[in-house]
Amino acid sequence: MTTFADNFWGPKNNGYFTLYHNMKHGHTSTKELIDFLRESCTVAENYSKLLTKLGKLAGNTPQVGTFGPFWNVIKTFIEKLSSLQMQLVHTWADLIKDMVRYNEEQHKRHKTMKENEQGTLDAVQTIQQTTTAVSK
Repeated sequence: MTTFADNFWGPKNNGYFTLYHNMKHGHTSTKELIDFLRESCTVAENYSKLLTKLGKLAGNTPQVGTFGPFWNVIKTFIEKLSSLQMQLVHTWADLIKDMVRYNEEQHKRHKTMKENEQGTLDAVQTIQQTTTAVSK
């Protein structure tokens, strides 16, 4: 019967280091995602402001001629679109706060895990050194 341990450790006993590497770089990946979301939030906020400006321009256009009712439709549409963009910005801001909290907790847990699993790291390194020495 094949077990997880047989498949995980493999011939070079790199399973522990793979898990550790992923855990270690999880903090960096989360930080990069937070930075991306912040930049996206800034872009969406600027877009919303520009839409508001465009809506004011459409509202200030003279309501004469056959396009008079059309300008009202455009103004209403742009105002709603601007409002939706601002809602998106607020939603992303809340998401960013949650991601920052998660990143801080992840960093604390990484430190705790590193301290708690130091014995496992030492044992894995000993196994790898022994395996290398035996093969030589």
